[in-house]
Amino acid sequence: MRVAAPLLATLLVTAACTAQGTPDFDGDGIADSVDCGVSDPEVYDGAPDPWGDGVDQNCDGVDGMDGDGDGWPRQDAGMGAEDAYDCDDSNAAFHPGQTEIPDNEFDEDCDGVALICDADSDGWVTDLDLCDSQHDATDCDDFAAGCSLAFQCEDNDGDGLRVCDGDCDDDDPTLNPGMEDVPCDGIDNDCDETTVDTPEDGDGDGVGPCDGDCDDTDAAI
Repeated sequence: MRVAAPLLATLLVTAACTAQGTPDFDGDGIADSVDCGVSDPEVYDGAPDPWGDGVDQNCDGVDGMDGDGDGWPRQDAGMGAEDAYDCDDSNAAFHPGQTEIPDNEFDEDCDGVALICDADSDGWVTDLDLCDSQHDATDCDDFAAGCSLAFQCEDNDGDGLRVCDGDCDDDDPTLNPGMEDVPCDGIDNDCDETTVDTPEDGDGDGVGPCDGDCDDTDAAI
């Protein structure tokens, strides 16, 4: 028995309905009138939406879950360190790319750091666009008051100490505050001006330790 095409179409539409009798083409239990994915049973408002498959299953405009509607997904277990995500999915004012409000201790742009303009109070700020500054450069280390200009934060000799850490010669790795001073060499090895490089003539014999006195406690030697 052949069924006329109009009748067949009617039977199919009737079969794809919700429990309330409203049309549901994909049979996901969501009426077509409110189903954002009429032809896909896994796409509808409120559906689980795992991040990373490139599909917006819950129709919130992003791949993944976006609870605050700011267009950024919340953190998902499948994300790597390079993937941007909404660090506060309950507040639309927090998401990557958001402009930070300085000195309020909140991380609006979700970069993992709240913008503090001058944490070490040395007069140099971390962001020239968002912070008031009398200088035309940013602070190279805002947690060390002695480290402000870029060259002060460099470690040219690779000894692990910068100029602002007290390295008095950042071109020579043998000269820094961690070195032991060598007497009589005329060099400030430990970068401490108070260290006596040339000891005085202790026994008063006219010859000091740097002149060859091997026992500067005995004038007879």
